[in-house]
Amino acid sequence: MNEFLTEKEEQALVREIRAVEARSSAELRVVITTKLVFRPMRHGWKLFDRLGMHRTNDRNGALILVIPMGHRFAVIGDNAWAEVVGPAYWEELSNAMSRHLRAGRRYEALAYGIRTLGATMAGAWPANGENPNELPNEIVYE
Repeated sequence: MNEFLTEKEEQALVREIRAVEARSSAELRVVITTKLVFRPMRHGWKLFDRLGMHRTNDRNGALILVIPMGHRFAVIGDNAWAEVVGPAYWEELSNAMSRHLRAGRRYEALAYGIRTLGATMAGAWPANGENPNELPNEIVYE
């Protein structure tokens, strides 16, 4: 059972993911885990692999991992992201999401992350004539 988001919020975020992916060839996933994770980045990369995100055509997938129990999260991007953004991008994104989360604005934190990543995705990898949805858009609960 999901206690992090309401059903309405979850549906709105899935619509946001679909809209972002319609403007880009990149893929975006959101994972919310009930596990207590001490190394969010390490766990994020394991999930990235397990969800098959490294198999996208352009290696341009991005993952937002939220760990409510540990009050932590991670945002990561596949190889192609390193050619487009630097560490400051990830830090600014994380800081903004952190401010929302600390204020108890869970939906807003995720929506901000999705929209920010989406703007970058659309600029770096705009949708072309053929834009298959390589990965599911639903939020993953672990």
